[in-house]
Amino acid sequence: MIEQLAIPWGELGTYLRYANNGSLEYPPLAVGLFRIANIFGERWFTLIWYGMVALAILLTCLVLKRMKGNFYIFLASILPLGGLLWDRFDIFPALITVLAVYLATNWGILALPVLAIGVILKIYPILLLPIVIGMLIKRGKYLGLAVGSVAFTLIVWLGLAKSESVLEFHGNRGIQIESIRAMPKLLDKNSVVEFKHNTFEIK
Repeated sequence: MIEQLAIPWGELGTYLRYANNGSLEYPPLAVGLFRIANIFGERWFTLIWYGMVALAILLTCLVLKRMKGNFYIFLASILPLGGLLWDRFDIFPALITVLAVYLATNWGILALPVLAIGVILKIYPILLLPIVIGMLIKRGKYLGLAVGSVAFTLIVWLGLAKSESVLEFHGNRGIQIESIRAMPKLLDKNSVVEFKHNTFEIK
């Protein structure tokens, strides 16, 4: 019975497919997460995935506590998301990003390498690169900045060297209907909604 309930569907079904066949949508490190969840096969994929998500939530709370942040607010913000949290892997790059910011205030030499891991997990953590660099400069961690910059460059280059397809995939995406940019277009009766690139897009 438990095994039947654990058979992946929806977004998790997509992740399972990527675990078996690779992905044009996500960087290679994300595919590694999917393969970890698939270590015991399809029947246990969902249960292992939820365990991984729960662990990532716990670790994020611990990092926030170390930063003297209120992790209760974090939990109150994410738990109501339901499947948008549990059935997706956004919590993992979020954890890495929070960790990189924390390290910038403490173990500065590790901040940029950790941020690079977030980038090869889901690209968007690169937006925090100027912030992390600024934090390192403000705290006078120039050795961490110098060594970290080299490490960041190497990790991102090696991680994305064979990911031209990922950049092409996202370069061809339309506007996702759940985004703020889509709202005006959704009110336009002439707009066309299509299911492409594993999501509903609007023209």
